[in-house]
Amino acid sequence: MLLCFIIKRSFDKINKNMGFDVKNTTFFSLLDMVFPYTCRGCGRLGSVLCGRCKKHNIQASVGICPRCRKIIKRCSCIVPAYGFCYREGVVDDLLKEYKYKSVRGAAEVLAECLDAAIPDSVLEAEIVPLPTAPKHIRARGFDHTLYLVKALSRRREGFSVCRALRRASNDVQVGKDDKTREEQAARAYKASSACRIDPEKLYILIDDVWTTGSSMEAAIKVMQKAGAVKLASAVLLMPR
Repeated sequence: MLLCFIIKRSFDKINKNMGFDVKNTTFFSLLDMVFPYTCRGCGRLGSVLCGRCKKHNIQASVGICPRCRKIIKRCSCIVPAYGFCYREGVVDDLLKEYKYKSVRGAAEVLAECLDAAIPDSVLEAEIVPLPTAPKHIRARGFDHTLYLVKALSRRREGFSVCRALRRASNDVQVGKDDKTREEQAARAYKASSACRIDPEKLYILIDDVWTTGSSMEAAIKVMQKAGAVKLASAVLLMPR
């Protein structure tokens, strides 16, 4: 067990030094299957985020609307947005490993964080993942947003996954300026026939990061055009 811990910690350091633009994640995915995880907060062996560090991060979450920057209780947005925390610290590091190094064991922890951002009063909802660009799915080996949404649906009995959106373009927004991101987002999504829109149901659109908000706003417009009346959104991270 001690040998596993030493080897795992060594490769964790390699991952950190290599940065987060590494797209070939197969090797590191196999390591995660063979060797136990280590807590990204304190280094304890056993999970990607131990119970103590997870509790600390959930208690320290900001719980604000990334659109209006007010705390959720004071948000008056027509379509409320639930944000877990700022794009920094352990949760940010964990999300990067989840997305870019295929550390799928992080999905349940990130889903718990996302669940903490959504008010307890929301008992039933159709949770809609913002579709990931096919190029990114191929590079990462999985659809990280869909995987996260499925983990979230297991946390609340009244939540069910609804793939109401599909990609209409394969544009990649990473590294683009705000204007370009907005233009790309406007043509990124279309309504999908895989999920029938019910105007009586609440639809919560899910994404991992709120950067400029252009992707989420574009997705909301598509949902409204498709007939959705009750809408909200939720993200893990947002910029300060």
